[in-house]
Amino acid sequence: MKRIERCFLLMGFTLLFLVGCQKEMTADRPEVDAPAAPVEAIPEQPTADVPQQPAVNILPEIPKLPAEQATEAEGRIHSVEIDMAGFVPNNLTIKAGDTVRWTVLRSGNLDKAMINGAQICVNVKSGILTTGESFEWTFDEPLKCNIVDGITLNHVLRLTVED
Repeated sequence: MKRIERCFLLMGFTLLFLVGCQKEMTADRPEVDAPAAPVEAIPEQPTADVPQQPAVNILPEIPKLPAEQATEAEGRIHSVEIDMAGFVPNNLTIKAGDTVRWTVLRSGNLDKAMINGAQICVNVKSGILTTGESFEWTFDEPLKCNIVDGITLNHVLRLTVED
């Protein structure tokens, strides 16, 4: 029984202590309903006519390329865009003598690409390309191969060069 009495006595002292501390802490705070000091109005200042500056675009403008363009020679230029999803288009059939132009349209954390040919196209290699940069390669003979993005390694362009 003494044990229960001690617990109640201890709880009672704790409660009194907490109530006393709360009164002491709130005594220093100002009343919430106290009237605020009057606020002086700031006189309106005349504004000078400042010409508006056009918005500045920090990203480079990347022109959209048409799907195919004629070149000075007999071949054509086929445009392949490299975006976050990979090569667009990811299957391409061209004629011997045509050129493929890969252009990087990525931005953000993944703003680079690298063209790497596989199989018979092993000589098709670019350096690291960043947003807006392009790489071109002219295919002179019929073949079938894959072009891989050397940065992500999981984006593949299936290329067919016909006679």
